[in-house]
Amino acid sequence: MCAMFLAGALVTACSSRLPYTPDELEPQAAPAGFMGRTADDPTLADLVRASGYEGQWPPEQWRLETLTLVGLYFNPGVDVARARALAAAAALTTASQRSPLSVELAAEHHSREVDGSPWSLGLAVGLPIGTRDRREAQVMKASRLADAAELEIAASAWRVRSAVRDAVIDYNASSRRAQLAQQRLALHDELLQLLQRRVDTGMLSQRELGRERMASALAEAELAVERTSKADALGALAGALGLPLETVQSFRIADDPLDESVTVPDAATARSEALRNRLDIHVGLLEYGVADAELRLAVAEQYPVVVLTPGFLWDQGDNIWSLASAFVVPRSARAAVREAEARRDVSAKQFTALQIRAINEVERARDGMQVTRANVNAGAEVVRRAQGQLDRARRYFDAGGGDRVELVTARLAAVQARQHLLDARTAWRRSIARFEDVMQRPLLGDFLNLPVEEKLSGAST
Repeated sequence: MCAMFLAGALVTACSSRLPYTPDELEPQAAPAGFMGRTADDPTLADLVRASGYEGQWPPEQWRLETLTLVGLYFNPGVDVARARALAAAAALTTASQRSPLSVELAAEHHSREVDGSPWSLGLAVGLPIGTRDRREAQVMKASRLADAAELEIAASAWRVRSAVRDAVIDYNASSRRAQLAQQRLALHDELLQLLQRRVDTGMLSQRELGRERMASALAEAELAVERTSKADALGALAGALGLPLETVQSFRIADDPLDESVTVPDAATARSEALRNRLDIHVGLLEYGVADAELRLAVAEQYPVVVLTPGFLWDQGDNIWSLASAFVVPRSARAAVREAEARRDVSAKQFTALQIRAINEVERARDGMQVTRANVNAGAEVVRRAQGQLDRARRYFDAGGGDRVELVTARLAAVQARQHLLDARTAWRRSIARFEDVMQRPLLGDFLNLPVEEKLSGAST
């Protein structure tokens, strides 16, 4: 009977084992797969259609929502968050398992035979008792950690969207600034030619011409800076998308008026919505739950673990039944409870500080929106006045009452006014982007819903 029980236990244990599957990393595979990524990936196209996008794919012009979908598919940060969530789910499954049984086998050979056998064979099974509270606390902790890992997927997706959005804002701003710098440079060159004629005829000093040459050189330097900024923004966009730079360089990125429908929200509503929406607030709650579960585990571990060990011994023909008990006495149990209580108190204080920081960030971001919006209005008024002066200068010139220098100067002033308005609008968009991040709610452009199904494998290669 002992042999049959042992054989059954061994068969059960071996049948539940999983084999080791080697999975070595190939250092050269990732770079090769990365350079082969394209926007017309068929799996990406399936994801885009599942998200509700109904336009042509790949699109002729890339906008924020379509670029975001590409980033969510290719950016490796989302894959890392998914892998961590799977690991946390596996840890939860492990924590839910009951405490394992222990089996003790004994065999003795005697120098003197009794009843014709020199052997004594024994079997004892250890049954842990009183581990339910411990297991429940471990399951609660693992459950909170698994929920936090799931939230990290959403946080990773938001970081991708935020990086794509910022890169689009910077790229479009640099493109527009480069265009205006090119116009300014052309006007300065034209103005230089006109002033040179006046210097040649003695109507103007070399000092005035030197000032204009300096202004022209500065305009040329600004054009070079804006071209560099445009290239940097495109590189940042490629990094956010998880695509090679040469692939993103072929994209036609639309310069959409993303901020036309955005208004400065009410302060109380913004604070309340931020405390409901922000993922770090939800993670903070889960972290407090983890600390509370650790305290519950420490309280449960104050009590000793009792192990009952029923056994059977066949001693040279004699059947002997036994029942033993063991007690695992915890060490420094009260100190462990006090330490867990202190950690839970720290977690509570950190959560309160997190809420206060979130409120402060919302208020600062909202105030920034108000200031930059006012600057946009002021910049629009400057453009209106500069355009009015240009119109008057053009009419005066067409009527024969002015010279071309005054007309070119007025045109240059109008371009500079548009430059100031562009800077104000860029600051306004960036303030909206900052408000999006502190609220974790999209305002600039559409943020299409992703399908519930898991993304098919192969996107991270």
